[in-house]
Amino acid sequence: MGLPTDLNLDELKRRLREGDYLEISTGGGAYEVWAEPLGNPPAVYYEGEQHPLAQLDSIAHKILREMHAGEISCRWVEDD
Repeated sequence: MGLPTDLNLDELKRRLREGDYLEISTGGGAYEVWAEPLGNPPAVYYEGEQHPLAQLDSIAHKILREMHAGEISCRWVEDD
């Protein structure tokens, strides 16, 4: 189940900041994106790398842009 096509930037950033995990599927595999605002240092994890939390806005923009272009598909990882 993918993300709704009307998902907006603020909702994406809010859910990541609140600890939700986003799974991104590409033609070559999948990886998860999440943020740890209370981590030391505060960070966002994207494409298997740790980035400063300040980059969350640009990462969220990139995710939405690639999703709308059909380059990736995304879904929220739900706890079972």
